[in-house]
Amino acid sequence: MFHLYRSNAVQQPTNRFYPICEPIETAEQLAHAVKFDHTAALFRDNRRSTDNFIQTDVLVLDIDNAEAAGPAEWITPDTVAADLNGIEMYTATSRNHMKAKIDSATGELRALPCPRFHCYVPMDTTTDAKLYATTKKALCDLFPYYDSNAADAARFIYGHPKPEVMYYPGDRNIIELALDLTIANTKPSKPQTPPRPAPRDIPSPKRPVTRRRELPPVDLTEVLYTIPAGALHYKEWVYVGMVLHKLGFTVDLWDAWSQTDAARYRPGEC
Repeated sequence: MFHLYRSNAVQQPTNRFYPICEPIETAEQLAHAVKFDHTAALFRDNRRSTDNFIQTDVLVLDIDNAEAAGPAEWITPDTVAADLNGIEMYTATSRNHMKAKIDSATGELRALPCPRFHCYVPMDTTTDAKLYATTKKALCDLFPYYDSNAADAARFIYGHPKPEVMYYPGDRNIIELALDLTIANTKPSKPQTPPRPAPRDIPSPKRPVTRRRELPPVDLTEVLYTIPAGALHYKEWVYVGMVLHKLGFTVDLWDAWSQTDAARYRPGEC
């Protein structure tokens, strides 16, 4: 289950008041909620802004196929579900789904009809607007078909009176998937230098066979404390926590290490 927060307005970009909480457990409930302008977060006094962010339990990502040259390159809900293999997800078509976009000032065609929809990915509740936006930005970096202009924590979504809604079951955590993909796509900062080949006509000298030296086991907690928490950017600090989680450590270790940065440490943030 996750929650959306809506108004009674439809396609009102100047509205910032979203007082109605909609718990979502079924595609039918989502279809009702997204008929109205809505957000993914609860805000202080129900007034939408990053400064008023309280919490959210769903990632909302926008796909508009802006870069697709034609149907062969369209991203569909099935495409996203395959990429998010094992992640629970709902999708709902947007108001411009399969419509041509026309420039209101010039009357010129801006975009051809194509699939346009939103993905709703349930996640653990977070009260950190910066972490939420960072997670969305990381997914936009990994999957360029997401609209990176919609990665802020206070984004609202226009209502659509007749949305087409789909549900994809899953049991994996979206944060873990983002970490796995980030590690898989990480490249060395410097290119690896290939070994220099021996001259063709001169045989390479034989080297004596040496046994591989067994290294002593490493205490990862000691390694962690060699990293100065106060010198890290916020995103780097978050990645340290995700890696510790991936390696099986509890949040207590991350929290204890974070306290070495007394200037920025906030109890409960981990």
